[in-house]
Amino acid sequence: MILTESQPSASVSLFPNCDPEAEARRAASESVVAECIEDCHPTLTGRVRVRWTDSSGEEQVQWVPTLAQVGVRKADRVLLTRACNWPEAVVIGVVDGFAVRPESPRTSAAAITLRPDEAVRVLDARGHELLEIITSESGPVVRLLQPDVNVELPGALKLNAASIEMTARSGPVSIQASDDVIFKGEVVRLN
Repeated sequence: MILTESQPSASVSLFPNCDPEAEARRAASESVVAECIEDCHPTLTGRVRVRWTDSSGEEQVQWVPTLAQVGVRKADRVLLTRACNWPEAVVIGVVDGFAVRPESPRTSAAAITLRPDEAVRVLDARGHELLEIITSESGPVVRLLQPDVNVELPGALKLNAASIEMTARSGPVSIQASDDVIFKGEVVRLN
């Protein structure tokens, strides 16, 4: 049996060949590993289309919701489960260890021209503003719009500019290193 979007998900079981009483007993612990075949629903956010083989060997295909903060991509293997008091299955995580998750190739999606009174904003899936790019008289300005931001890299971070100025508007500046801290300059002024 292959499910289509027109069939109601409430009548679908992950293991459809069980009798109703056995189905009711198994519903709370019913889980399968499925493959994501589409990671973006045409109208609903937070839903992905998955495919799996049920216990009778038949292929099942269905649009299902995902838990918040679970980033599912096409070709990911996902853990699909259904709670005993919920009518449809839910993706609760991406299964690691079966295959290396390939990094999606990046292409230029768009190019825009900013006028002085315009900005480019990047939002997260919930609509919270993350990043803003504007033009100013002194050049481009990139603003991170969340109160706390971490910049993490697996390797070295190098900043190269004609001059660098760092300002803490309120609070201390803390520098930590697991090795030597080296200052090189024509003149090093402290206080």
